Amino acid sequence: PRGRGGSRTAPNSSEATDASAGEGASQAQPLLGNQGHPVDEADRQTADAPQAADDFRKSLVPIQTGPSGLRPLFAVHPVGGTVFFYRQLARALGADWTVWGLQSLGLEPGEVPIDAMEPLAARYVRAMRSVQPNGPYRVLGSSMGGAVAYEIAQQLVAAGERVELVGLIDTPSPGQMAEMDEIRSTRALVQMLVGERFPVSTESLLGLAPEAQLDFLWERAQSLGALPEGFTRAQVSGLRRTIDANMRAQVEYQPAPYEGELVFFRGRERRAGEPANPEIEWLDLARGGVAVHVISGDHETMLKPPHVEEIAAVLRRRLG
Repeated sequence: PRGRGGSRTAPNSSEATDASAGEGASQAQPLLGNQGHPVDEADRQTADAPQAADDFRKSLVPIQTGPSGLRPLFAVHPVGGTVFFYRQLARALGADWTVWGLQSLGLEPGEVPIDAMEPLAARYVRAMRSVQPNGPYRVLGSSMGGAVAYEIAQQLVAAGERVELVGLIDTPSPGQMAEMDEIRSTRALVQMLVGERFPVSTESLLGLAPEAQLDFLWERAQSLGALPEGFTRAQVSGLRRTIDANMRAQVEYQPAPYEGELVFFRGRERRAGEPANPEIEWLDLARGGVAVHVISGDHETMLKPPHVEEIAAVLRRRLG
């Protein structure tokens, strides 16, 4: 069936296998647990080269460096703002791929996160152009990051650039997003800090003042050994501000139709509260069509081995 802007490419079931390994693992572990410090200074040397006054290159995080001269892949953060989980995708793509992460402001002391989609994407476009001045561009994002990638592509095309890939990894459309509320924000923070090992319901935290919530989570995460070495209480506050800002940007975003094609990766396993077909509304927005690939695993495990290999295989076939 045709949507408002383009044709739907049928889900490619040949890309998918049944989820068998690692199912539920992401729910048992904090999302920060194996990502390292949100800003790894050893990995930031390239991005911390001489910068413009507004420091927009701070959003660039080198995930993997391949041979010079090859076009990089840009990977946009989800709602939590961090990008180091893309290392698994970079490894699966192979050592000849350069992968840059686009990380939120707000994770470091003194940084103020951006809470609207258009200026957020505009900042990332400037960061991308600082390492790749001209197209064609390759950009993708997981969950909320897919919506940011979509807006980045819109702005690049409006500037006369060519976009070779716009990838959305299990990204709900704005119409599928619930209204932003404190419960969703607190739940996201709990998941990132302590995962499913947290013995207290999210709702019970809402009776505490905001700073008391953060104190409680900080102490619990420390006692569980769930935080990366050197992760500070100030960074817990920054993480909460970042989550709130990113949620607001996603919920309030009203995407315009896109003239090109989207590549959508949907997790085969759907969890409670998730839309069964998050790609539905994107079908009507992409006038060049949407190629839907069903990937084994769920919203989080699809970016971990062995499932991430399926995403990498699709990207290698499309981009060489």
